[in-house]
Amino acid sequence: MTLAFTVLFVDDDPQIREIVVDVLSLKGFRVLVAETAFEGLRVLTQEHVDVLFCDIVMPEMSGIELAEKARRLRPTLKIMFATGYANRAHEAAHLGKLFFKPMRPQQIEAELCDLMSAP
Repeated sequence: MTLAFTVLFVDDDPQIREIVVDVLSLKGFRVLVAETAFEGLRVLTQEHVDVLFCDIVMPEMSGIELAEKARRLRPTLKIMFATGYANRAHEAAHLGKLFFKPMRPQQIEAELCDLMSAP
């Protein structure tokens, strides 16, 4: 399955990054990756990105802050979050779809397809 859109995945955990990037790449998504929210912002200013998929809890700048800045740069950007912290989930609900870690590959793929087919 070849999909014509790009996902920027931002997570400070190298194991999570590797797994999610592998899963998304195998499913045919174009995947860009960043280790920090600041790096994610840099990528957003330099590359075409359809979906920002980021961890909520990261050092220096949270995924929520990243998503808010990203929306100012690109108002139509689709956003998804991943977190292992239920207490932070409510803060992200107004910005995008939320996944709790551990995430299932089929769940991620289905949500990405739904996001990209929505107006």
